Formats: sequence, structure tokens, C-alpha cells
Amino acid sequence: SGGWDKIRYNIIEGNERGIEIGSYPDRPVIEFNNIVENTAHALFYIGGSGDAPVSAFNNWWGTDDLVAVAELIWDIYDDQTLFEVLYDPILGAPEPTAGP
Repeated sequence: SGGWDKIRYNIIEGNERGIEIGSYPDRPVIEFNNIVENTAHALFYIGGSGDAPVSAFNNWWGTDDLVAVAELIWDIYDDQTLFEVLYDPILGAPEPTAGP
């Protein structure tokens, strides 16, 4: 939350809501993030001025199952006053990091 134009290259993990989008004039571009293990929703869209679909292509959601990813996102399919979050294509699983 905060009105950034681009949300890229982050690990967004272990929150109640991974990313909350809304209340700013333009939708940010959300891409190349690892958005996993958030307890309520990976992405929660609350709408706002200048409403439009949210671009969340090319993120890793902890799964490549499109139905499972849709369940991680709060958008028009949960509240018909909102717009859709676009998330396909999905990134593949990140490579494990090497230990010491």
C-alpha cells in the first residue's frame, strides 16, 4: 500500500495481506515478485479513484495452478464493484538459494 507506480522484484511473504491495491489514481504494475504464504490474500484490491484492472502478470504465487492463484486474490470475483486482477502468465517457481 502506498501508491507506487511499479512493484517489482520483492519477496512478499508472511503477511495477512501480501499487497493491498487501491485509493490512488493509477494502478501500479506488479511483476517479478515472489508473493507467498500470506494468510488472508496474496493481493487484495480495494478499488479507488481512476479504477481499472490491476496488472499483476509474471509473479510467483507459490503455485502455477490458475484456480489456486485466483483464490489468493480479492477482486471483482469477490466484490462485483471492483475490477479484475490480471495475473496470467505466472512465473515459475524461483530457484532455491545455495546455502553457505
